[in-house]
Amino acid sequence: MELPQKLAVVGAGVIGAEYACTFAALGVEVHLIDGRDMLLPFLDREVSTALTKAMERGGVQFHWQERVRACHAPASSDIKLTLTSGR
Repeated sequence: MELPQKLAVVGAGVIGAEYACTFAALGVEVHLIDGRDMLLPFLDREVSTALTKAMERGGVQFHWQERVRACHAPASSDIKLTLTSGR
């Protein structure tokens, strides 16, 4: 099995956070994209902030208040996401 070099996870809920942590721990460059402004908003803000900082130390790059506007997935090259900010 071959791991991807980069991975975009869309959604910073429970499953998205789990995928992001798992792949980052395996050495994959992970970008976590979410339209909200915090991780797991049902948690206490202090807990959410601590978890976010730990994930950042583990290599997860967060893209808050962003949504995927377009996805270009050619058969023979990398997938390209365009976010609402234009990034």
